[in-house]
Amino acid sequence: MTEHEASMICRCYYSNTNPSEEDTFLYTEALKFLIGETGDALALYGEARKNLSYRIRLNPFFGNLNIMRRMIGDIYRLKPFDSKNFSLYDLYYVLAQPARVRFLYAAEPYEVRSVEEDGGVVISFDGKWYRTADDFFAKAALDGELLTTLYMELTDFEVLECAGAVPCPGRRDSGSRAG
Repeated sequence: MTEHEASMICRCYYSNTNPSEEDTFLYTEALKFLIGETGDALALYGEARKNLSYRIRLNPFFGNLNIMRRMIGDIYRLKPFDSKNFSLYDLYYVLAQPARVRFLYAAEPYEVRSVEEDGGVVISFDGKWYRTADDFFAKAALDGELLTTLYMELTDFEVLECAGAVPCPGRRDSGSRAG
């Protein structure tokens, strides 16, 4: 892929109001190519994330969730995690290690936590356990609606406890760089 081809892919994706899963994947690949050449990569990732969030909200297809997981990983390889400004899909990053997060839905607080188990991390939310983050995003629900459908209504995310690279309250290294 040349720089010109990557730029054209990004322009086409940006102007597409209903990109397909393949469009989104190609866009993220083009971004990966351009990252070394432009400071706009994070802004482009932000736009791709917004479009993909909308697609997942309408159809939480596992392929779209896989792309979102990879995209979130790419974003946090480029910048540190901001524990004061994050939302639902950032939980792919936060819950990859033991953590506890609170958020609001309909003015009610809810908590999600991840814990180490058998060499991996499992996730607990609303009395249910999920074997992986992908399982959580595919199945976790409130009031019979998937969290991915309620995405825009979930607010005030807060890291309560954490491990690893995620900054959290009360930890001396809470300003450490993610990644």
